Amino acid sequence: MHPVLGFFRRNAWATRELLAFCADLPPEVLTRSDPDVYGSIEALFNHIVGAEGRYLRRLDGGEPEVAEDAPLPLADLAGPAEACARRWEALLASVLDIERVREHQRGDLRFRMADWLGYVQAVHHGDDHRTQVNTLLSRQGIEPPELSGWVFGDLPEQPGEISAGAEKLLPRFVDHHLWAIAQLMSWSVRLPDEQQEVTAPGTYGTLVETLKHLVFADHEYLGWLEYQDWAAYLGGEPDFGRRVGDENGWSPAWAIPVQAIHHGNDHRTHAGTVALANQLQTPDLDVWSYAISVGAYSEV
Repeated sequence: MHPVLGFFRRNAWATRELLAFCADLPPEVLTRSDPDVYGSIEALFNHIVGAEGRYLRRLDGGEPEVAEDAPLPLADLAGPAEACARRWEALLASVLDIERVREHQRGDLRFRMADWLGYVQAVHHGDDHRTQVNTLLSRQGIEPPELSGWVFGDLPEQPGEISAGAEKLLPRFVDHHLWAIAQLMSWSVRLPDEQQEVTAPGTYGTLVETLKHLVFADHEYLGWLEYQDWAAYLGGEPDFGRRVGDENGWSPAWAIPVQAIHHGNDHRTHAGTVALANQLQTPDLDVWSYAISVGAYSEV
């Protein structure tokens, strides 16, 4: 499997699994809302699925699966989430020019953006808010399901192909990942020591522990792929189908970048939650901000 197809399949699988897990939880769990996350679990899932539909509308011209002003109960979100997954796969199999810049309208705002932005943002956005769902679950004493790229990589692989244009999305995913790490590291090293040690319930740990873990894991993933850095990986000819690993387990090579991107999104969200819980303002790390930095998004 190509990693880009893996990004979207894991994104759909993770939403499906977490939705099913949460659907049977009592209402008081689903409606809890803390000030350092986006909203309640119900609101977060509506936002995840609704936003995917809006990204898709800019790419395939279809309508969003969930209306912004008409949130659905969790039990009714599985169908719209699966519909989004099918639309992503149809796009990935089609002839794509991911660098094409188009003009869009949202309310009174008119803007231009490259098509690749919508693809990379969809996966980042899903990871970001599923992490917040997991934080809310953990704070209520509920262990969330494991949704990592490792677990997804162990599932039976389903056939599927993507176009040559879609394959060109891989460098954009990796570049946003590296840019976001650099932004977060640059911000964090300027903090006083006592602020680097702050934490929040339901996250990985302190800010400095989270960032060390993020960077160490990235190097470990590259070691399994037998590359020195992501630039060498992207410039090489990786065999996505081979098995990689050590005595702790083996995975298909395509699952390593899938895990790396998920892991980065996951722990950067933890860092953001820790910062917000302690009245610290992190830089914007989403794909919109990255796209502005590389000239792929501008307001008209």
